[in-house]
Amino acid sequence: MKFTLSWLKTHLKTTASLPTILETLNQIGLEVEGVENTADPIRDVVIGHIETATQHPNADRLQICAVRLADDNAPIQVVCGGVNAREGLKVAFAKAGVTIPQNGLTLKTTTIRGIESSGMICAADELCIDYSTPEGGIMELPEEAPIGMALVDYLELDDPVIEISITPNRGDCLSVRGIARDLAAAGIGTLKPFEQKLIEGRFDSPIQFNAPSDARTQEVITRFKGRYIKGVQNKPSPAWLQKRLRSIGLAPISALVDITNFLTFDVGRPAHVYDADKIKGDMTAAPAIPGTEILALNNQTYTLTEEDTVITDGQEALGIAGIIGGESTGCTLATTNVILETAYFDAIAIAEMGRRHNLQTDARFRFERGVDPAFLDAGNTYAAQLILDVCGGEISHPIGFGDIANNVHEISLPHSLIDSLGGISLEAAAQQSFLEKVGCAVVKAAPGHTTYATPSWRHDLTLPEDLVEEVMRLYGYDHIPALPLPALKAPEAPTTIPQRHLSTLSHLLASRGFHEVITWSMCAEKDAQIFGGGAAALKIVNPISEEMVYMRPSLLATMLHAVKRNQARSQERISLFESGLIFNGPYDKDQRLVVTAVRTGKKSLPHWQDDGTPFDTYDIKADALACLAQVGIDGKVQINTTDLKNLPAWYHPGRSAILQQGPKRIIGFFGELHPKFIKHFHLKGRPVVFELFMDMLPTKSQAHNKGTALLQKYQPVKRDFSFLYTEGTRAQTMIDAIYATDKKLISDVAVFDVYAGKGLPEDQKSISFSVTLSPTDKTLTDAEIRAIYDKIIENVSKKTGATFRDIT
Repeated sequence: MKFTLSWLKTHLKTTASLPTILETLNQIGLEVEGVENTADPIRDVVIGHIETATQHPNADRLQICAVRLADDNAPIQVVCGGVNAREGLKVAFAKAGVTIPQNGLTLKTTTIRGIESSGMICAADELCIDYSTPEGGIMELPEEAPIGMALVDYLELDDPVIEISITPNRGDCLSVRGIARDLAAAGIGTLKPFEQKLIEGRFDSPIQFNAPSDARTQEVITRFKGRYIKGVQNKPSPAWLQKRLRSIGLAPISALVDITNFLTFDVGRPAHVYDADKIKGDMTAAPAIPGTEILALNNQTYTLTEEDTVITDGQEALGIAGIIGGESTGCTLATTNVILETAYFDAIAIAEMGRRHNLQTDARFRFERGVDPAFLDAGNTYAAQLILDVCGGEISHPIGFGDIANNVHEISLPHSLIDSLGGISLEAAAQQSFLEKVGCAVVKAAPGHTTYATPSWRHDLTLPEDLVEEVMRLYGYDHIPALPLPALKAPEAPTTIPQRHLSTLSHLLASRGFHEVITWSMCAEKDAQIFGGGAAALKIVNPISEEMVYMRPSLLATMLHAVKRNQARSQERISLFESGLIFNGPYDKDQRLVVTAVRTGKKSLPHWQDDGTPFDTYDIKADALACLAQVGIDGKVQINTTDLKNLPAWYHPGRSAILQQGPKRIIGFFGELHPKFIKHFHLKGRPVVFELFMDMLPTKSQAHNKGTALLQKYQPVKRDFSFLYTEGTRAQTMIDAIYATDKKLISDVAVFDVYAGKGLPEDQKSISFSVTLSPTDKTLTDAEIRAIYDKIIENVSKKTGATFRDIT
């Protein structure tokens, strides 16, 4: 909502400064979004008098002017190209050093075609102001304009434009008078009385406005007030009215149209004028005929439905009720007879029609937020008087139907509610004083509570809490004492084990070069279906867009789009992770918390000696195992690459594996993305991913609190083993067999060599392990070491069929 300071003062009697007014607006909830003043850039422009104007000797279209700025000063020589520059003219003059707002050029004394020029004689567009100027010419000021006077003072341009943000519940402040009323309630001056004289009609209107006949339309339009005005002279608006409209960004059209626009912003009362000579019969409101097309005043055509309400003369739709008029009865400069309309419309019906046709107007904006029903007659009379004053004419007796709508609420306010909700203690008299300032009236006063009647312009006051808010608003939120909250007893377990897991893994993955992403929990239908989702129970009833129709069955359904966007922006190394819920059904038990990571591209940036090796399955495996180790699963995870019936379809079957503990406890998956899914998401390269299910991770606190660290008191022992095994035997199976030999004593097993080729049978390979023995109670003897050594060989051979290879 925009308005100027001078406009505000037509309704508010105040001596408050602009900063005080702005501060008060913010304090009472009318947030100031900005202040502009067209006068600021041109404060140094003054009125000058061209004493002489002679032809430039070296340019046909230039003149040499002598401009005097004061009687006792010598004139200033300036070269001017204005077609209307002439001797004796009063002009707007900018001296050297002044910056021209149109182009940001700072003037300086210069030479133009061999003649020195100091300053500039200005046109209106160069100063960015509205003033009639001949095409290609300079401003021509009245002869009585005093030379040397600042232009902004003479033209009264020093009028700041204030823009405030209006919340949806404050429709009463969508007018300058409403804002003035709120400032007066806050103590910034007093509201000027709205003087309204009754206009006696001179004749009966030849056109009537009849009440609608159907019940639904009667709910949409509850009251109509109109006047027939004949013999008007539609013409350009007077200067004061044009200035008001231009100041808030509205272009003047004609007096009749400008008056209704002015009424909307001045007092918050939308109105409309019809060219009466174009109306073919009596008017009424009615449901639109489905399929009817109406050309509106914004030059757009709208196809109406039976749910729409129109103003009609019985033959055609004259406008969409409460939103916009039709072009067929629009006023032009040839209009001589008009119907002036003010009406009261249902807010919900207007909002629904506006949304249906994607049609936003100043009238709709106010009706759907609530206008003052008690101001309908006064608003009609106000507009009629302006039309008579500006355009002349003769006015009829009123036409229309309906009584003044009663939207006043009676609210009982307990005196103690201010303290319990607002944190301040105010006497009942102080509460009453504040509420009376906003227009509330006492209906009944009783011990402990007072009943108030709300003003007709405040549709948002319906509950005792609303009255508390009004008291607090005017009392001042900054006056509420700051009190500490009572100390709360700290919970015994501030975070759960899964929450600590998430925090731990997030930090770990970030340290390993991953970037965390947060994507939507909803995905497109095609993405849900390819990941095995898309069930009807997981379809969103009212989706935000076509890309967010189903709850995601996998984090990859949304994360891979992030990978695609990064690749489209030439990112060569992408490492992303996310933690979030996936949805296998509509109930809580069907949701799983998952941590998912994706890598693709080169491990390192290209180098002249190395083009960079791409991420592969082993890299993502290392990431997954590091995560499991971090949450307490140290080397006790089985990597299943053979029985893959539980491996999801989005993994490459030959380059992926299942992470599990035991045959049934699946912790997660890792591997390369299936080519089908790479193609579906239009990805480059061969992304590798892992997924870890948080509900399968350790839930005991020991996973994070492993007790006091024990120092290694005894010397660890390392021994190497080599085995011959046939193709198909898994190294992990051998590692598990080694650990199983003595879980307490064996602390680490690592593969350090694999060999196939010369010296070995064609179907066999050699694998070598380094095994670390870490005693905790004594130093191992050679015999004890030999016993463990032999037992490891026996256990591996028994469980895997591998044979010990003695290479000593």
